[in-house]
Amino acid sequence: TISKAVNLGVPISGNGGPMDYKAAAHFLALGAKSVQFCTIVMKYGFGVIGELESGLSFMLEEKGYKSVGDFIGCALPKPVTDFPDLTPVKNIPQADAELCRHCGNCERCGYLAVKLDSHGVPKFDASKCIGCSLCAKKCFAGAIKMRKRTAAELKVCPD
Repeated sequence: TISKAVNLGVPISGNGGPMDYKAAAHFLALGAKSVQFCTIVMKYGFGVIGELESGLSFMLEEKGYKSVGDFIGCALPKPVTDFPDLTPVKNIPQADAELCRHCGNCERCGYLAVKLDSHGVPKFDASKCIGCSLCAKKCFAGAIKMRKRTAAELKVCPD
């Protein structure tokens, strides 16, 4: 995790799908010196950058930080370091067949965790899905929602 890599003494940049200023703040709190955005810009356009900046600025001010530099690494004394302990991993998507438009947008998953059934409705592989929720965010029909994993699904979580 970022918290382990920070101790190597090289600048760390957080990336991997932050979709709001709070996700960026998490990267910074763990010691990342910068945060990279791609998906959110592709989805909402470049105008979202100003919203991300103002959201982070407001949050820092609200929490009493004078600068981003003061905030970087503030979670390092006790970070979550094991992937299965992260909240997203404990969730998995579920599709509502009634709402699904069968567009296949969700199937473009970097973890290969989504396959469409014979009716074009997504099915999710619990052993591959990391719970990132990108499929739900990409679903224009709102047919995909995140839910807690069952005990059986938790046993096959990716490491």
